[in-house]
Amino acid sequence: MTAAKALEEALIESEQRYRLIAEHACDIVARLSCSGEILYISPAAETLFGVAPEHLASRRISSVARREYQGIVRDSVERCATRRTPTDVTFQVDVPGFGIRSFEMSLRHVAPVEDSRTGVSLVAIIRDFTSRLRDIERMNRLGGILDRAHDLVLTACPIAGVITYANRSARDKLALDLVAGLGLTMGSIVPQMDLETIRSLCKQGNDRRTSPPVETEFLREGRTPVPVEVVFQMIDGLQAGTDTVVVIARDISARREIEEVRQDLISTLSHELRTPLSSLHAALDIVVHDLPSDLSLEAGQMLEVALRSSGRLIALTNDLLDISRIEAGVLELQPAAHDLSGLLRDAIETASPLARTGAVTLSLVEGGSGVGVMIDAERFLQIVGNLLNNAIKFSPRGSRVEVAFEECHGVAEVRIVDHGCGVAPDFLPRLFTKFAKDSQGWQAGRPMAGTGLGLPIARALAEAMGGAIHHENTPGGGATFVLAIPLEQR
Repeated sequence: MTAAKALEEALIESEQRYRLIAEHACDIVARLSCSGEILYISPAAETLFGVAPEHLASRRISSVARREYQGIVRDSVERCATRRTPTDVTFQVDVPGFGIRSFEMSLRHVAPVEDSRTGVSLVAIIRDFTSRLRDIERMNRLGGILDRAHDLVLTACPIAGVITYANRSARDKLALDLVAGLGLTMGSIVPQMDLETIRSLCKQGNDRRTSPPVETEFLREGRTPVPVEVVFQMIDGLQAGTDTVVVIARDISARREIEEVRQDLISTLSHELRTPLSSLHAALDIVVHDLPSDLSLEAGQMLEVALRSSGRLIALTNDLLDISRIEAGVLELQPAAHDLSGLLRDAIETASPLARTGAVTLSLVEGGSGVGVMIDAERFLQIVGNLLNNAIKFSPRGSRVEVAFEECHGVAEVRIVDHGCGVAPDFLPRLFTKFAKDSQGWQAGRPMAGTGLGLPIARALAEAMGGAIHHENTPGGGATFVLAIPLEQR
């Protein structure tokens, strides 16, 4: 066999292998002459161009493109043929039954081989990137929307915590450079929350992927930290290890400032009001309990109303002072060992006048003697007093409020049970919210007393002493509040 014959057979075999690969490829594979004439085009052309390969034979590749792209395609073919350098070009095609598709064509020059059959000198690989282009356009539109958002939006790789995206608000607030800033890690911005903490927070959400709102601070180089309310979300990637952490944060600097001003105002007003109110209440108490004999009945009743009103104002002032101290973190407690049974008897005795007014019976269910607790007695009585007063106000006349206690799971548990109307289901989420009042829960004919601060203060005081309060429904109707407090260390 001559060398020429062997070469020819090798070329035929190579061409067959080439056609086999081309015919099964998802992309379009084509052979072109130096002028761009289609000498061969793979079956994928029918799917992507919407034209059968046999109808494209001998046509110029540029004729497939839309009119405005034909000159660009011709120039690219000529450049690749004359300069013998790889050339890439993008163009669009009107595809029957589909519309406009976008393609990317890579042209490569094939070294000339004496082959009278074809004279092929260019190979073209044509890829459909319509969907990728649309994804890019969607991402650009989304980026434009996010850049107009006031909230800070960042994304990060959950493996190393490297920031991969930051919208305009995040870049401006955190002084991030558009390019260099994306090399930072979440740890450099929010060091108090490592990735394990963020994952743990996300698992607390209803969908196990989104964290509840958390207040924290974002650091920024050379400037004061930014207080933010932030939500973290884990987004699954298409492949293992490609998850993304999405961070959406709201700057709460203004809210913090307003809250501080409000707290200062309440604290100042409360301090300024308490002394004159106490003096007024004391004077009214003396007058009411030592009424002159010649004072009319109407005048006496007015003085009693004034005495009760001044007492309520003092209670409101004390509540406002307590909530201000609690929120400012300056509440002083004096924990000591106490007998729980004795404290509860004192609380019931204090609440008895209100119970008699509402024809409600108070009873203590002993849960065993000698239950010692480590608490601030005055604050404990304040908590139980709030819970008893609420139970009495929510109870119908002639009903009973029970106070029970026992040791349970290493704590002392106090249960205050009433048999009134209970807590409205739609009010439960706001039960321990400041100034929230369940107006539908009060008994008919009872005045809408209170400020809506009793339960928030009670919960805050319990937590400050290492305890907790929660609500349960009473079987048969009513409400049960459970107070857990630390036992005395023996």
